[in-house]
Formats: sequence, C-alpha cells, structure tokens
Amino acid sequence: MPHRLSTYKKSNHNTLFWFESSDELLELGFTKDEIALAIEHAKQTVASLTSFENVEAGKDSWLADSDYAELVATGETGYFKEYEIIKGKEFVREYTAKANQYRTRGNYQSTKHASILKHLLINKFQYLKKYKFDVYSMRSEGANWEFYLKVNKESLYVPVRALLNKDSKIIVDRMSEYHGWFRSQRDAEQKEHNHEEHEHQRKNGGCGLCQEKFYQKSMKPLKSVIVQRFFEDLEK
Repeated sequence: MPHRLSTYKKSNHNTLFWFESSDELLELGFTKDEIALAIEHAKQTVASLTSFENVEAGKDSWLADSDYAELVATGETGYFKEYEIIKGKEFVREYTAKANQYRTRGNYQSTKHASILKHLLINKFQYLKKYKFDVYSMRSEGANWEFYLKVNKESLYVPVRALLNKDSKIIVDRMSEYHGWFRSQRDAEQKEHNHEEHEHQRKNGGCGLCQEKFYQKSMKPLKSVIVQRFFEDLEK
C-alpha cells in the first residue's frame, strides 16, 4: 500500500508556489507577501493546495517534466487501471505495480480560491469590509479578474484593476460594455413594443424598447447610494 500523506517528504516549495493564481496576481500588481498572507488567513497549507499522483515506474509521464510537480517517493506500490477496446468492447485490467509518486497542484484547489481571494482583497483594500461582495476563482482571467459587489438585489461588476488604479471609470465602462453588448439592439427612441403582449421576455432580442428598459435596470446599481460611497472609498 502507498504511504499515508503524512509520511511524504516535505515540499521544496511554499504555498505561494502551489497556489494556481499566484503568477496572475503578481502580474496584476499584488505582492508575494500579500498573496502568502491571504493564503495563511484562509487557513490553507501546502497539504490543502496539493494532490498526489502515482505514475507506474518506468513509464513516461508529463509529471516528470512539469514545472508544477515534484517527486516525493519512489518504489512505492501503486494501483492502476488499463483500458483497452477489443471488437468494440471495453476491457479493464486492474493491477498493482511499483510507482513513482508526485506532488502536484490540487485537483480540487479551485474550491479554496474564493476564500483566499476574498482575504487578499480585504487585506489590501480595508474599506471592502463595509460591503457585501462575492468572489470566485480567477483562473486565466488575469487583468480581467473581477468580483461582484452586492447592491440590493443587483450586482456591480468590479474589475480588480479599478481598485488598484483607484479609478471608478473602469467599473462604469465594464458595466456599460457588458450590458450594452447583452442588450445590443436597445433603442432609447423607440416608443412602442414590436411584439405580442407578454412575449417581451422571449422576443426582447428584437424589441429595442424592451432592451432599453432591461439595460437601464441592469445599470441601476451605478446610481445607488451604496455604489457612490464605494466609489468615494475606492478613489481616496
């Protein structure tokens, strides 16, 4: 049987290395210390951010050349499955063999991202403690990473670079571009609906009047007292 995880050798790398979004956050403008502190405050460790994979000894694997994998044990016994299609039927061979074991970035690490990222934002921008907002994984978003400020029953889309640059216009532009694209056929000059009664939800794509109303509703958070206070805090 393979060793228990507690018996694997200690990683050569810290949590900053194993956290998937570290490189993107550094490029965005956060520091190594800020990211490491957020990971600590989210109570994440090398163990919680990594997984272990077995590779049959003597067989090639991408893990051997990966920048984000390290060999932790050799000569252990691993359990493997081999699949083969014969005459249209799938056959499975289960067996044990000597294995090399690697530590990698965790298979389910993304479930921890929201907590880490929320701590990161609040640590750097203390005024965020006054507001309710949702944060999700930022995989591959880089400079476009955003969170969602709760404004009554609506959401304000907040690109993080707006906070880093202290520029509320970035948020206004994001809201306008997104909802403008979503309601691209809106027409502020149209006075009458061009669909049957009760069908505007289904056919609003062709009704400029409906689209204009939906657009204005989506932009409503920008006029709220909450957002005006948020902009004041952001630009201090």
